[in-house]
Amino acid sequence: MEHKFYNLAPAGLPRSGLVAALFLCLTLLLTYLVYLPGLSGPMILDDYPQLDPILENIGRGSWTGLLLSESGVLGRPVAMASFIFNAVVAGKDFWWWKFTNVAIHLLIGALVFVLSTRLLAADDGRIRRNVHYLALLTAGLWLLHPLQVSTVLYTVQRMTQLSALFVFAGLLSYTLGREKQLAGQPYGWAWIVLAFLVFFPLAVFSKETGLLFPVLTCLLEVFFFGFEGGRNARRVLAWCYTLFLLIPGLIAVYWLTTHFDQLVLRGYEARNFTLYERLLTQFRVLVYYLYQMVVPQAGNLGFFHDDFPVSKGLLSPPSTLLSLGVLAGGLAAGWRLRRFSKAAAFGIFFFFAAHLLESTIFPLELMFEHRNYLASYGILLSLCCLVGKGLNNRIVASVFALAAVSVFMAVTVGYVDTWTTRHDLYTRMFVLHPQSPRLRINLASDYTENGEFDRAKIMLAGFAGQGFDLQRAYVSCRQSGQLSKDELGQIQFQSKDKVTTYELQGLVELANLGLDSQCVFSHEDFLRLLDQALRARVINNRSIQALWIYKAHYLHETGKFEAALVALDMAFQAYDSNPAPLFLATEWLVEAKDKVRAEKYFARAQAMAKKSRQDFSENIDRIRTNLRDL
Repeated sequence: MEHKFYNLAPAGLPRSGLVAALFLCLTLLLTYLVYLPGLSGPMILDDYPQLDPILENIGRGSWTGLLLSESGVLGRPVAMASFIFNAVVAGKDFWWWKFTNVAIHLLIGALVFVLSTRLLAADDGRIRRNVHYLALLTAGLWLLHPLQVSTVLYTVQRMTQLSALFVFAGLLSYTLGREKQLAGQPYGWAWIVLAFLVFFPLAVFSKETGLLFPVLTCLLEVFFFGFEGGRNARRVLAWCYTLFLLIPGLIAVYWLTTHFDQLVLRGYEARNFTLYERLLTQFRVLVYYLYQMVVPQAGNLGFFHDDFPVSKGLLSPPSTLLSLGVLAGGLAAGWRLRRFSKAAAFGIFFFFAAHLLESTIFPLELMFEHRNYLASYGILLSLCCLVGKGLNNRIVASVFALAAVSVFMAVTVGYVDTWTTRHDLYTRMFVLHPQSPRLRINLASDYTENGEFDRAKIMLAGFAGQGFDLQRAYVSCRQSGQLSKDELGQIQFQSKDKVTTYELQGLVELANLGLDSQCVFSHEDFLRLLDQALRARVINNRSIQALWIYKAHYLHETGKFEAALVALDMAFQAYDSNPAPLFLATEWLVEAKDKVRAEKYFARAQAMAKKSRQDFSENIDRIRTNLRDL
């Protein structure tokens, strides 16, 4: 492959650039207006565990204990800091929280435009002459693509947005630096260092998908820069890729292979699919993502995809093997395409690289639209580049571009409208995904909260499994205020069963009703159910801890104090990053006036709290006061 250009972008800003910049501003304004109705939408699903602690802390003092999230191994402090900023500035007015998401989306759109001008200019002839218009089309399609809605209006997915923001900023900074190096201009190294030392960490600490940044810059070298440059330029590249790709990559491979059971296989114990089945299913999922990008129909959308069929083999279903062929053919075609269009080839490989973490071996759920927030750029860039190559007549090309943007926008307007209320969103999703267990359980829960018990029962009718059985018990509890021994006895967990999100949600809801005296049922029978769940395969250690804590509460309620303390010890052992069980044990011992043991538990709790991501200062102050008064 030849790399004979030294500056990707045309010199200066010609008239086409000024016109494109003006239309970009109009596109950004149009995107904001399209998303405006969705800003009044509610919190949903994963918003609650991530954002409720922040909302509850408003006006209470320190935020330091909330800077680290438990949803990622690195804590995602950049994203959490942005949520705390919203809480400080806007309080509980969630309109401004969602407005922040939209503002980030618009900022990324501007970066997409600028980056695209640099990359598209690498192609000769017609693409280079129309680089600003094609970059505008790429940015417009990305901004207004309906696939982005469930990321932008799903508040907690700001983690995904911020990671993408800093990845795009880093790619642009890296591109500018390499252009300067190859053109013999000064300070090219500074832009590259900025990319790796500032934007890369910001992306990683927004969400772990930012770890793919060095892989994406490597693609820039493969398709555009060829690792060329003078001695100093090569030295900078060698240091950057050694420090940020080679060494971390080797460490990651070593750690992954030596801890494969712990890091990968253990997570599949609570999934309804195996590692092999997930890998097979991802072939079909990736092809479905591509279809969503190219054919953005309303019927293809929706962030409830737990009804997506699992592949059991290459021919089960046959579309698994067909999808593998499509993906392999796409990669081969992308590699051959590099001689025809560097930007188009880069875009294809960008899509696959952006899915390396979330669509491979790790035991994540099979499918989510937000995984394409970054990856979709590659496909849209390739499409726009190929359109620019294929359409000779500027009028025809302009009509095509306007039609494409209009179709994307029309679908997005309709999709955004469903995000104005949770009920509208869930009912719309139910039309698209009537077999989704998660959606049915959430809809049943909403109907129950509104007192529509018959509708809740209809939503659960005909579906088997502990998750649905627990939700039926919850509906019965809320309707009659009691649960018979037979109703509770119908729910059974076997040791081979998997306690997934659905079952855990049902157990927690039922447990809370019993502890709050909102539903009368046998605590002994519920303890039996908790024991069965703990012997089954629970989704993660945090969930195991939650079940042990509820068991401790019910043992405490039934007067089995020592057994309750043992349960709290087990809760702490299950997930020692959270010392909450130790603080609870301390408070119970203070109430029992057992000062000696209370002080021992308190000492352990304080020691572990220092290592925890959470802020336990209020617990410590309250218990210290109570111990002094004992």
